[in-house]
Amino acid sequence: MTSRELGNVAIKVLGIYILLLAIQYIPIIVVSLIELKNSPGADFNTPVFLASQVLALSLYLGIGLWLFARSEYLSTKLFKNSSVSVARFTPKMLQTILFSTVGILILANSVTELAKIVHRAATIHQTVQNYFLELFWHQNLESIVTLAIKLPLGLYLFLGSEGIARMWRRLRPMAYKPED
Repeated sequence: MTSRELGNVAIKVLGIYILLLAIQYIPIIVVSLIELKNSPGADFNTPVFLASQVLALSLYLGIGLWLFARSEYLSTKLFKNSSVSVARFTPKMLQTILFSTVGILILANSVTELAKIVHRAATIHQTVQNYFLELFWHQNLESIVTLAIKLPLGLYLFLGSEGIARMWRRLRPMAYKPED
């Protein structure tokens, strides 16, 4: 098995994991549909909430299926040197694959979090126009700060995985002290 093949497997596993994360939205969507059916005079928030959950489900399904289907293409782009076999597989190569995989996972979660924030902004704007910004910041500050950290971190881990693995290899010897 080469580094490209191992990367292919890792990306497929990540795609399956993201597809499994999508399952959490199915019961929410079903309950919202039942609520809409049972109460014809449902308030504005129920359809908007339902739409946001369908969007989140669609994003998880889309990203998961895309990663699963395009794993070979992605691993070819990420690991151009496919002649290295697992027997000669270095820890740096493994770390590069793992950092890339974690970066993709963080990015996938960030996209759905961004969709939730946009939904909240639209809901607040339509219900309370006068205090829109103040209310939005107070209710979503934690999510916005988390997203502001997760998006660049995910991009950095995904795009800079080789450099991070190199830095990690340089820093690790400093952590080990010779035994006396």
